Amino acid sequence: MRPASRPRLVLASLLGPVAWVLAFLLVSVLINFTIEIELGLLVTVASLVVAALVLALLRHGRDSEERRYVGPA
Repeated sequence: MRPASRPRLVLASLLGPVAWVLAFLLVSVLINFTIEIELGLLVTVASLVVAALVLALLRHGRDSEERRYVGPA
């Protein structure tokens, strides 16, 4: 198998937590366990924020390395 491309990895990193939020919202509507669902939503939103921050830091680091070694065009 080939490794996933960078855009697919980014998409999976961001859409995974969003899918969990939607699943938790659906379950919270169908089943009335609000405290447990709210805790699950909190954990999922936190993972989405962490994923977005890590991806932003990785992009910033990659861009700065590229600027450092490539130089002006």
